[in-house]
Amino acid sequence: MARGLRTMVMGALMCGALAGMIGCAGAGSAEQKAEPAGNPALGLINKEIIRLGISLEQITKRIADLQGMPEATDPTLRELRTLDLTSAQLHKQQWILQRDQLMFAKERVKQADENPSGKLQLLEEWHVRQQRFETAVEDLRLQKHELERKRVQVEGQLVERALQ
Repeated sequence: MARGLRTMVMGALMCGALAGMIGCAGAGSAEQKAEPAGNPALGLINKEIIRLGISLEQITKRIADLQGMPEATDPTLRELRTLDLTSAQLHKQQWILQRDQLMFAKERVKQADENPSGKLQLLEEWHVRQQRFETAVEDLRLQKHELERKRVQVEGQLVERALQ
């Protein structure tokens, strides 16, 4: 049991470290791959789209790794794995949402550069989409918060059990 607990704790620590690294991993390479654009907003948007693409590749691999893990016999460990998998899937949804929003914004900025007289309509379209985006991000944030709360409880149960 102690060895299983040690393995679980190390796995949990690695998951946390991985989550932190996923968000930062592509920063340097994104700087190099982004094409310079005449409009500074386009350059920033391009860089962030590239970073999100890298993060999406990494989280997709993480999800595949979690799905490929052998099923634990301990129900608490199974629940932790399920929580980790669900959390990774939510992160992926959020990054897809962010990437899609940035791609939409990029297209609108390009259109505004090409046709300045249409800026007002493009701005209105962007505002409508931005409001939907913010609502969706907030919903995902609440879901992630609930998963994190639940994971802390389940980890606590596992530690309690090991200490009894």
